[in-house]
Amino acid sequence: MKDLSVYFHIPFCKTKCRYCNFNSYSDLEFLFDDYASALRQDFYSFQHRSQEFLVQTVYLGGGTPSLLSLHLLEEITKSLKGVFHLSPGCEVSIEVNPETIYPNYAHGLQGLGINRISLGVQSFDPQVLRRLGRGHDVEQSIRSFQFLRRAGFDNINIDLIFGVPGQSLPGWQRTLESALALEPEHLSLYCLTIEKDLKFKTEQSYAGELDQVLGERYLVDEKTQMEMMQLSQALLEREGFQHYEISNFCLPGFQCQHNLTYWRRGEYLGFGAGAHSFLDGKRFSRIGDPKRFVAAVRAGEVPISFQEELSPEQDLLEEIYLRLRTNSGFEGLDWPKYGATPKRKQFFKKVEKLREEGFVVGEGEKIYLTDKGRFLVDSLILELV
Repeated sequence: MKDLSVYFHIPFCKTKCRYCNFNSYSDLEFLFDDYASALRQDFYSFQHRSQEFLVQTVYLGGGTPSLLSLHLLEEITKSLKGVFHLSPGCEVSIEVNPETIYPNYAHGLQGLGINRISLGVQSFDPQVLRRLGRGHDVEQSIRSFQFLRRAGFDNINIDLIFGVPGQSLPGWQRTLESALALEPEHLSLYCLTIEKDLKFKTEQSYAGELDQVLGERYLVDEKTQMEMMQLSQALLEREGFQHYEISNFCLPGFQCQHNLTYWRRGEYLGFGAGAHSFLDGKRFSRIGDPKRFVAAVRAGEVPISFQEELSPEQDLLEEIYLRLRTNSGFEGLDWPKYGATPKRKQFFKKVEKLREEGFVVGEGEKIYLTDKGRFLVDSLILELV
């Protein structure tokens, strides 16, 4: 049996955050039941191949999955387990927002077999939360974490955003210290930036309208953003955290296994509106609009909106990009596999230039990004290939 990761998308939110460019929608509470039913039906469309795979990780993302009732989540997870074989140590994660977590709900999540939580705090600064348009306050963030811990969760991630207009370096440090005081196992730190026309959009980075919404005419400058990330690394590593991927820090043994599947280019299946998959060398995604997704599934259609087989050039680009995001970097590439042997010499000539400029380190074909390089990874990858 081959290893597989499974993602399913819950695209619902109470309100759409000002900075968010994810496939999420507010005011669709009337669709919750029908969507959960369609999601279960979507699982069964893959039942004919499920015997080929052993599921190592499951991820419930959004949107805000914790807007769904425990009953609906139970139906979804039961159906998932009815279709797929889950490994004994399967990591099962869910994204939750602080305002949706109460003691009974936290205990209910534990009872569903969920064993990893990603808590969308974003900031412990009240002003920053207001600027981002978040639906919770600092006290709710602290209480929700405590509810989850008391329910028995021993693998909790806290999401934080830096580079927000008006955010200062001391303010960011206070947010980090507040997060550390809760003793999470994992921290994900995302820089708020204006999206560029890049092939890969990797950060929680939609800010195109943020300046207008807030009456601001600026974002935190790049120098300060870099200082914020350098501060984060120094502070977290001092507390025993490993910086194992550009945006992610964890205590030893608490890497997010699901995300490692993406970065190592493992196979994964996505179910639900807008979910992406990578299987058999092909990339495909499901219909993004939740109402259209439900209608397609009800009509017995396969709700795929996009599919492509990666070209050797795309394959090579993703291999380099995803390997470089992690602290292990990469050591050599199977150039003939990508039909790119003629490019090898040119590639390492570019690598040497980046090494001289302080963006990469390593000997021979073993390459890692420096802190400076990690901050500019998107543009560096495009320069390399």
